[in-house]
Amino acid sequence: MGRDAENFADLPEWQAGCQFGSYVLVTEIISASRTAPFQAYHTIPLKSKKVKGKIKLFLVLTMFGSMLYSGMIADMKTAELWKLVGGLSEPSKMPCYGYSIPAQACKVGSLLRKVKGSTCGSCYALKGNYMFPVVRKALERRLAAIERPEWVEAMTTLIDRKTRADNSYFRWHDAGDLQNAEHLAKIVQIAENLPHIRFWLPTRETAIVAEYLENACFPINLTVRLSAPMVGRESKRLAGTVGSSVNNLAASQCPAPQQENACKDCRNCWDPNIVEVSYRKH
Repeated sequence: MGRDAENFADLPEWQAGCQFGSYVLVTEIISASRTAPFQAYHTIPLKSKKVKGKIKLFLVLTMFGSMLYSGMIADMKTAELWKLVGGLSEPSKMPCYGYSIPAQACKVGSLLRKVKGSTCGSCYALKGNYMFPVVRKALERRLAAIERPEWVEAMTTLIDRKTRADNSYFRWHDAGDLQNAEHLAKIVQIAENLPHIRFWLPTRETAIVAEYLENACFPINLTVRLSAPMVGRESKRLAGTVGSSVNNLAASQCPAPQQENACKDCRNCWDPNIVEVSYRKH
């Protein structure tokens, strides 16, 4: 962090708490304290009993400040939240909003694009509307926004506002994919924050998912579908996930090609009871 609790050891107790509490609030604890304040507290280096006594005071201040910060996000106008996270996507096929980032940032996908017969060989997110300059800039803004400490809180509030009560669904990554385990953890936190909304996360980043599942599990309202890398093959699913594939006759077939290329009333992709969904090759 650049400064730790010891820097405030010779200040009056109330002043040390206020100054260090405020400092922590705008750096690392700002997101951690919302979900695990005492875990965040224990990550602070404590070098003396004197400092520990002061920590008790600013911990309370930090927790209060975190709640105040959450309130600030909740009080933001929808247009302000939209700008903060880079906006949501509105795929024409989907019955709901989504969140897309540049396909060029895909880790596994970037490798698969070079492989003949792979499901990324003719990526739809690298052509058509996705290539318009205004769309590409929007995708880049969303990618950058993920690193912001307020992203989870802002996305939680924005998705909740934009989702209709009679159609409580959301799709992650109609373009792009997971960047790392931290990115996945943030998506999980958003799902946990919004238990009344069902989320669908398609991904080819099996290693990232496996890393996350070593110490955690997914909430019941988040359906994670591991995508098969090769056309005509079934996905290699992990415990706690389901799968998707392309041109796989053994799987449940996406009905979109027979209904104006739209989901309409189908919600199979969000349904964890549908073990494997197959899409027609684009």
